[in-house]
Amino acid sequence: EDVSEALTGSSSDDAGLGQFAQRLKNQAPQLLFFLSKSCTTCAAIERKLPDIPCPVPVTRIKADADSVWAPEMLNYQVERVPCFVLLDREGRAVAKTGEPLGVEHMTASFQACARLAARLAGGSSSSSSSSSNNKR
Repeated sequence: EDVSEALTGSSSDDAGLGQFAQRLKNQAPQLLFFLSKSCTTCAAIERKLPDIPCPVPVTRIKADADSVWAPEMLNYQVERVPCFVLLDREGRAVAKTGEPLGVEHMTASFQACARLAARLAGGSSSSSSSSSNNKR
């Protein structure tokens, strides 16, 4: 799925919850983007994301919708926005950004998550082949 499709999809919080649940059910890695409509850093990052390649779907989660997203925010320990959380195929958090220090910092953090996501999406075959090459 294209990042821009996921980011510009339905703005309904319930629709986002459906996408999130379906991806978990399909055991697909995904990158969660916790944001707030009142956060100017979030808005700036959101405008940049469609231009940054990411091999897994990005699910927008509006932290303003506490009643819908409170369990996920607690589960993934999201205390501030913007925040990115990379989930593996089982829905476990394998990476999470720290305290947001501005747009450039969060953009670089997204890129780091995207690189890790590429390894997750590629499966374990690439890591096993590289480790066997190192055992000469």
